[in-house]
Amino acid sequence: MIRDPWEEFRFHYTVWENRSIHLLELGIPTEAKDKFKSHWDEAYLIQRKWIENLEDIKSDLAFISHLHSLAENESTDYPISGLGYFNLEEKSEHVPIDFTDNELQKMQEDLTRLQKISIDFYKLYKQNENHFKSTEVSDRRDLNVTPPTKYNSLFKTWEEKEQKKFVREFLISGKSFEPSAFIILNQNEVFSLQENDKTHLISVRTNLQNQLRTCLFIENKCNGMEEIVLLVRNHAIEESLKLGYFVIPKKAVYNPFYFEDAEEIPDHVLEEKRNESLRLFEHAKRQFFGSSGDFAFSDWEKDMAKIDSLQRKKFDIVSFEPYPSLPGKRKFERNPSFYFVKPETIEMIRQQNGKYEQFVQQIYPYHIILQNCTGEIFRYHNQFYKEASEQKYVFGGTISEKTNTFSFVPFLAAIKVRNHFRVVQEKEILSFRLQKLKSKSLSPIMRTKEDIVPISSYYQKNPYDQEFFLFTDDTVALRPVYGLTNIIWGLGHTTAGIFTSPWDRGKKFTNGVKSIFFSFPEVFFFNIRKGYFPYVTEKDLPESYYEKVYE
Repeated sequence: MIRDPWEEFRFHYTVWENRSIHLLELGIPTEAKDKFKSHWDEAYLIQRKWIENLEDIKSDLAFISHLHSLAENESTDYPISGLGYFNLEEKSEHVPIDFTDNELQKMQEDLTRLQKISIDFYKLYKQNENHFKSTEVSDRRDLNVTPPTKYNSLFKTWEEKEQKKFVREFLISGKSFEPSAFIILNQNEVFSLQENDKTHLISVRTNLQNQLRTCLFIENKCNGMEEIVLLVRNHAIEESLKLGYFVIPKKAVYNPFYFEDAEEIPDHVLEEKRNESLRLFEHAKRQFFGSSGDFAFSDWEKDMAKIDSLQRKKFDIVSFEPYPSLPGKRKFERNPSFYFVKPETIEMIRQQNGKYEQFVQQIYPYHIILQNCTGEIFRYHNQFYKEASEQKYVFGGTISEKTNTFSFVPFLAAIKVRNHFRVVQEKEILSFRLQKLKSKSLSPIMRTKEDIVPISSYYQKNPYDQEFFLFTDDTVALRPVYGLTNIIWGLGHTTAGIFTSPWDRGKKFTNGVKSIFFSFPEVFFFNIRKGYFPYVTEKDLPESYYEKVYE
């Protein structure tokens, strides 16, 4: 499951992917709505926990194997989340927060205590036996709505200790931050701090420092990552006030192999996107200063990273971490009295890792036809409300997720929802291209012109599409003819690709084969390919795009 804001999902789906959305609003009773929503919230969190446990087991195996490979008292280093924002070799006289002597003494006592803590990884791992017993359950139908038992991560236990040690060492003796781990938004004077911005940032900094004090001096109040995030964000605010421009920690995952010519983004699109980023900046700043808490900070950092990318004219962001967690390597020695690893611990983790990965795949199976996202919606509904009477009360009827009912086919699923559920309203959100066509009163000739890809005034060639000659999303009667034309067009590119392969490494040939593959269903009246529109700017969107979709 993925959770995206409606606005982002709609833009990506209806504009980028050029797909229409057909909305069916269900008349769920008011008193049942909160419970229905909480069912989906719980299912999402449960799935995240199963996947996080699997990731923890993989991390444990990598860490314990590395630890076991070291000789006694041999030095090594290992990446720890959050330490990438610091220069671990360079000391600094500047300490970001003024502490009293009593507070410094308390931190020193905590540091000494943390340094003496030993970790018996074998004992810790044995505590997970009950967790792994869940993989022996034969009936796994309801495990996707059943929370997994607690898993004690060996690596996270060690990482948590090292993070807390580092924070106290940093605040007592002082170390430098790593400048390259922060973004300075200084490409335009619009980003410079105004006096009211400085006032807001000083208030934010005070709040961050108070939170950090709470973490440091109230036992078990925060984990190590929370302390590091507060420290990093405090530094970003301090640097902003010092430089006069907004500074944020990097938390985006960047593509190291990004090349501008791979995208071939038109210059006018890049320029317009930069102008849009200035409007996003003003909106994001109002939201950040008008809100509080971790979510406000997270959204602010995410928006600023996007703006920085647009200002640099490089669309190289792959994804975002939920909070600043750039890893950095920290040296330590394998001291047997502190880090005790038995060979059988490694073997047990290796065996359980394989079993657990297979187990999670069985809990969340996927098949593009027989068990896809459409059919899964009905499966979850039937798990949330096991009695037919419950489903009738909430939805107005029942729909089976079984394969022989064909509820996994999207257009048939829509018909079933309309016939069996309590539908109170229907609305269609047209794709970008269809919205543009609808907004213009085009003659039949001009409409046909817009269907021809090479001369369409709305479409721009881009690296996400294969070669095709005709759009088929706005016609049904002519779709087989258009599809046959696209197949011939694809065959031509495939043939040409045979001769160009030595120079383009088979790019044109592969493109032609894909074109034939996506054109073939059109001969049988099915339209899969819609055409991508990645270069659409705010100015290109029709007025109908901004119409309110729902209350």
